[in-house]
Amino acid sequence: MEVEAEYKRDLNHNYMIIKSPQNVDLNSFKIRMLVGNVLEGFLKCRLHMLDNQALFYYEITSRQSLAFMYRNAMVDAKLLEQLVTAVSEALEVLDSYLLGGQGLILLPEYIYLDAGRQKISFCYLPGYEANLGEEFRALTEYLLPKIDHTCQDAVVLGYGIYRKAMEEPFDLMSVLAVFRRRGQDNDLSDFVSSRKKRSEEFPDAKTERKDALIQEFLGSDEEEEEEEKSSRAVRAVPPAAAAALCGIFILLKWVTLPVWAYLVIVGLMIAGAAAGGIWLYRSRKEEEDREIEQEFRNVEEKAEFHMREKSCAESMRFDAEKEETDDADRQEGVTVCLGYAGVGNPYLSGVQPAALPTITADRELILIGTLPQAVDVVLPSKAVSRMHAKIEKKSGECYLTDLNSKNGTFINEQPLIGEEERRLQDGDKVRFADLTYQYCK
Repeated sequence: MEVEAEYKRDLNHNYMIIKSPQNVDLNSFKIRMLVGNVLEGFLKCRLHMLDNQALFYYEITSRQSLAFMYRNAMVDAKLLEQLVTAVSEALEVLDSYLLGGQGLILLPEYIYLDAGRQKISFCYLPGYEANLGEEFRALTEYLLPKIDHTCQDAVVLGYGIYRKAMEEPFDLMSVLAVFRRRGQDNDLSDFVSSRKKRSEEFPDAKTERKDALIQEFLGSDEEEEEEEKSSRAVRAVPPAAAAALCGIFILLKWVTLPVWAYLVIVGLMIAGAAAGGIWLYRSRKEEEDREIEQEFRNVEEKAEFHMREKSCAESMRFDAEKEETDDADRQEGVTVCLGYAGVGNPYLSGVQPAALPTITADRELILIGTLPQAVDVVLPSKAVSRMHAKIEKKSGECYLTDLNSKNGTFINEQPLIGEEERRLQDGDKVRFADLTYQYCK
């Protein structure tokens, strides 16, 4: 079932507006429960009437959709577990209010996260008649290409969730069970191929060893591991028996004891030898695990080194080219801006107050806000939201979008609403809440 949304903001709030489906009864129990309660894990909803058309207003202030947050980002194991758990809890909440799960929208554009990506909020629409199993399968298919294949835990969870979601009939409990069986029965062919591709990009003698270790580690299940432990314990029995026989001969030569005493001694010696063998096996296993983990870290550090080396080389090349260009311009009498590091890129210059950090459009996407771990440019104002706005660079032009901020983003005092993208023109005054910039191209 298709859903179309519009966006609107008032003084301090942002709303996603969805029209009521044609077949919904506006006096129904579901609508009364949704509007009259604040459901945990769901966007707060209000109902408005306009020209005999019911409009559901969902508050999305300081939240962004899953589709936006992970448009260019990789999905890790934490998000996968958080998302599936949130779906399960949302269905429990709907059952407690006797609403049923049919109205739960699982499209990425209608699943919202807060700026810190700590809380997931869903949208419940009465009259929405999509099948829950199909919706969840579509969500897993959307996430699958975005999984970070350098993270083994994310790969194991992602493919495990996908396989369970494809089973008929759909059972969310079987999906949740994947979290309790990490590393078992997972198809890792795509994961291993991605590691081989990365080894070609970052040549390293240890990469093939790492891929083999990953495949060996993730491909073995608990049954094989238990069989290996049992076989090692069995192999420890003959040496233990030989040691016990030697002990018996020594005792017979020097000490006279009852038969039962000999049996007890032999049993204790065999048990001690077996315990020693098991302890030795576990010690070696822990040592092997530490070696594998160290190899993982070595390869990742090597890859990061190559990336830093490449970035440094590109930076040096850019600086050299820039210096040559500046020298040529000076010789020709061209005026050169010496005091600004963002030469050649559009930028936003602080106007009020004047000491604001300059925002340089030197990348395809720049996030602006106050949350250091989530944005590229941190603005010094309490009125600015944690994730306030974004600037996208397309074909040399900059487009500004508000991220459902509390106090809004304005171009020449005209507010940006919803997911509206507006192209910046040279000289535009841009205001993030109470901070004013001027766009310079």
